[in-house]
Amino acid sequence: MSRSDEGFSIVEVVIAMFLLAVLALAIIPVMITATRNSVTNKSLVSATSYASSQLAPIRAAFPNASTGTTSCGTLRSTYAKTGIVDTSGSGLSADVTIAACPTATADYPAAVAVTITVYKTATPSTILVTLPSRVMVAAP
Repeated sequence: MSRSDEGFSIVEVVIAMFLLAVLALAIIPVMITATRNSVTNKSLVSATSYASSQLAPIRAAFPNASTGTTSCGTLRSTYAKTGIVDTSGSGLSADVTIAACPTATADYPAAVAVTITVYKTATPSTILVTLPSRVMVAAP
């Protein structure tokens, strides 16, 4: 047999294994970081979706028309709530905060600030998403 038919020597195999190990060690931290970021992004997307679902009925009841029967008092009494638990089992809760209504009748129609804050039910102090918006009301 000639030298070219013998295959790889043990030294060549060990060097190849060493190079593969070095490459794997370089890639593992990148993979771990990508996995962590993916989990975080999934939580933020769920929280944003839940916040949007809390804002949707408010937007439907109070369209951006400056006339109509929409009143600031109805907005505050009907939709301002705390601790709204997501029924889909995501472990999220939301608070709907509505700013104070303008006091003067001449200030109407007016835009009232609505803020949806979403947090994990287990840790309410950790806010995941805050969704600010404005709703048009026609009367006090």
